[in-house]
Amino acid sequence: NGAAVYDAKSTVPIRNTVLESQSVQALVDCALRNELGLELITGGKVYAEKRYFEHPEAFAFDSRSLHYLFSTRTKIASLDAFLEAHGGQIESIDFVLPDPTRRTAIQSQFSDDTSLYVTSSHPRIVEFSAAGGGKAPALRFLLEREGIPPEKLIAFGNAENDLEMLHLAAVGVATANAPEEVKAQADAVCKSCDEDGVAKYLKMLI
Repeated sequence: NGAAVYDAKSTVPIRNTVLESQSVQALVDCALRNELGLELITGGKVYAEKRYFEHPEAFAFDSRSLHYLFSTRTKIASLDAFLEAHGGQIESIDFVLPDPTRRTAIQSQFSDDTSLYVTSSHPRIVEFSAAGGGKAPALRFLLEREGIPPEKLIAFGNAENDLEMLHLAAVGVATANAPEEVKAQADAVCKSCDEDGVAKYLKMLI
């Protein structure tokens, strides 16, 4: 979600924001108290609390998302030890909800915390990073770094966490599989990800 920007060749971060230690502890406590799936991102790598791996059925994962989970997440053997080693380096924290109807209530617990950027990419996920995180600030940083005006930017998105980026871009395009509120705020809508919508839209422009 833009909490960090990495140089693709060197894999060195050229911009990153990290959560304050007290925010990390508050978010971890909330996840444990509410029995939510917990993911912690540092160094561009996603780590997940072991209960998340041991009881994936509690989060209604299908076979496709289970494969994604196990191939992209690293299990945390001891959460206390992990936080002691990485507590000041956490770029983002994700909550994975067993019940998507709880998302608004969970998000509202942190709505007044100005040190946090709170968003969501899926009905079952709430994502937290430090204020200043988000895809729009990350892209704005890259545009300034490369001397490219926003008028030259096109962006594609399919979820709430893409909205600020779509607004920043001269042309913000939602995919057909995006929620209605995202499509309503986009400049255009392309075909879905399953139909190679982004590629077809770019080919049409070119």
